[in-house]
Amino acid sequence: MIPMSKFFLRMVHFEVDEKANKKQPITCHIVATYSDDIGGILQNISAQDYFCREKEFQNKYRGKIEIVLNKTLMPGVNPPPSKVKLISYSKATGLFIFAKYKIAGSFAQSVGISPLIVVKFLENTMTIGLPEKKTALSFLGQAAPDKENILSFLKQK
Repeated sequence: MIPMSKFFLRMVHFEVDEKANKKQPITCHIVATYSDDIGGILQNISAQDYFCREKEFQNKYRGKIEIVLNKTLMPGVNPPPSKVKLISYSKATGLFIFAKYKIAGSFAQSVGISPLIVVKFLENTMTIGLPEKKTALSFLGQAAPDKENILSFLKQK
């Protein structure tokens, strides 16, 4: 029997406002977990806590946590979409995004199950959403690893 995938993320599009993070670079990690233990911890911590304890998590939960995207983003610069690949989509128990901002705020969120997401870094906030169909189709023309699955997902929305 083939296990069902719980998470489908394949591509992330970033939009970075020119005033984001007080015009300072933003470090962003998308983290997959393969254990409810570490998933439960990451679900309940701030981005600041995550970045302070990142090495501890990597050592203590070796094989149960994976940074699937590590990106430094510059305010005012929207990079091309980024591909994401998990070691095991079927064994993943959580998928989280953490952003290192200079200001206090909520910069940690669960990513959800969409194959494509848009992460917007604004002056004082971070939001995650689904792309418009037109934008999603332009992503697919660039670099999507499994175009048919993603097109199928978009038809459902």
